[in-house]
Amino acid sequence: MPKLTILPQALQQINEILVNVVEFTGFDVSGIRLSDEIYEKIERIAFMPLAIGRLRDDGSREAFARKYRIVYDFNEIADEVVILSVIHSSRIYPPFSQ
Repeated sequence: MPKLTILPQALQQINEILVNVVEFTGFDVSGIRLSDEIYEKIERIAFMPLAIGRLRDDGSREAFARKYRIVYDFNEIADEVVILSVIHSSRIYPPFSQ
């Protein structure tokens, strides 16, 4: 199985998503379930990076957990999956720079 790296930015995004879901729903269990789904999808990506996600125009790949986009790179030579970003699917990735 490839090495899995989750960038600090992606971890921060996951944490912000979970906090927002709990605040919106008022139930901790909502955040726990979403967290489980996101990390379960990340584990599947690490296990089969070319089979789970689809190729993006920029060369990265993306997969979805509920309505959240998990953007990652797979380096076959280094046998490594790098989780770059986790954002709501309605948001544009990569974000426009100002």
